[in-house]
Amino acid sequence: MEQGVECFAELTFNQNKLAQINPLVGGIVKSVEVDLGARVKQGALLARITSAAIGEAQSAYLEALAEGELREKAVVRQRKLRDERISSDKDLQEAEAAHQSALASLQQARQHLIVLGFDSARIRALTDHDAAPGVLDLRAPFAGEIIERTAVAGAMVEMGKPLFTLADTSVLWAMVNIPETQVGRVRLGQKVELTVDALPGRVFTGTLTWLSSGVDERTRLARGRAEVANTEGLLKAQMFVHARIVTTGSPASMVVPEAAVQDVAGKSVVFVKSGEDLYEARAVTRGVRRDGQVQIVAGLRPADEVVVAGAFALKSQFLISRLGAGCVD
Repeated sequence: MEQGVECFAELTFNQNKLAQINPLVGGIVKSVEVDLGARVKQGALLARITSAAIGEAQSAYLEALAEGELREKAVVRQRKLRDERISSDKDLQEAEAAHQSALASLQQARQHLIVLGFDSARIRALTDHDAAPGVLDLRAPFAGEIIERTAVAGAMVEMGKPLFTLADTSVLWAMVNIPETQVGRVRLGQKVELTVDALPGRVFTGTLTWLSSGVDERTRLARGRAEVANTEGLLKAQMFVHARIVTTGSPASMVVPEAAVQDVAGKSVVFVKSGEDLYEARAVTRGVRRDGQVQIVAGLRPADEVVVAGAFALKSQFLISRLGAGCVD
């Protein structure tokens, strides 16, 4: 019977695991390898783009690589000639300087490919002539689900225009709206319980990871964010949910349905079975109420059998039997 703050919330995608996949150069979609709703692994191929700019970047890298190898051989040759006193130290120094310049150009060409989306394996494939010229592979930066797709084979695309949106749906965010009067009870790290009308009987738990530094001047609500596991995929972004931020824990306690507790002469009473067709009206002390249950702080023992259906009828008979006498001792 933990105490908490009741509020409404809306589910959204985890913004730290949401990515728009777009080419960094313009071109034409050569092929699309995934469809809307597909679940992909990290590094999975999503689409291929053909582009003249990609071909130019690949050619520049291969030329820089060849130039670097040529300059390295020149250094080796000049070092040997110097050792044989055929050439001077100046010739060797000039060859070494040309080699360093070629290496710098090679590094720049390689960095350009990395910026365009090439990884080390695909750059190595260029030197082995295993990569198609002028083709860029778009790959998933992390495992997730394709939630948006605009890519169509044969379509021309612009630089920076999103072709896919990828989301990791295993963890969602619940954006909670906390009443101003309850903000003082809320702390980061508290447990959050979520229930959804579309999934009766299911309770999803998360952790409060962010609280806004202000309150909305119109609604008088503070915003918070809870991260909620969604391994079964039952929760969907943009769902409205009921949230309960647990603020105070409690040890195990006795609870009964609220219908079992009746009010008699201003006292809370439950009917405890004391024999066959015999019930005792016993005064109890209530505690926390939650989800149709009420905590009994005093007046009951764990082994007591309590009337949970028909308690109101027993109350009526009890009042008749005690008419003119004290109601409850």
